[in-house]
Amino acid sequence: MKHFVCAAFALAIVFSLSAGSVSAHHSFAATYLEGQTQKIEGKVVQFLFRNPVYKHEEEGGTLIIPGHGRICDEYEVGEYRDMIAIIRDRVQAMINNQGATVEQVKGARLTADFDSRYGAVTGPWTTDMFVEAVYTSLKQGRPKAGVSK
Repeated sequence: MKHFVCAAFALAIVFSLSAGSVSAHHSFAATYLEGQTQKIEGKVVQFLFRNPVYKHEEEGGTLIIPGHGRICDEYEVGEYRDMIAIIRDRVQAMINNQGATVEQVKGARLTADFDSRYGAVTGPWTTDMFVEAVYTSLKQGRPKAGVSK
């Protein structure tokens, strides 16, 4: 039954794409190899066609589909990157200024202003695990870009 659903779904896509000419800002030919076929197995849970243009505030646009985590847009990736940099800088400051241990850094709740959006107390990746990973990477003294040991 799964194979039938996948085959029917694949045929629907092929027929919809072959029905007319497609042109957009991002070329279909540049993204996919038109002469090759792909075999896809599994259960289709959701399939969306989206306009590949950056927009913000729930207005559509390019979506990033991570291997883990929720689907987000380009703006949210920037927000997440900024959060990581801020937490990294806070942890580094505690290490440099106070010689803080990992338990002291966790106890300082340096992520508190981000916890409602990104934090987790259960599951495969908790806030404490994140803070410990940041702390460990900073304590290992990873070399700066362009600097060799």
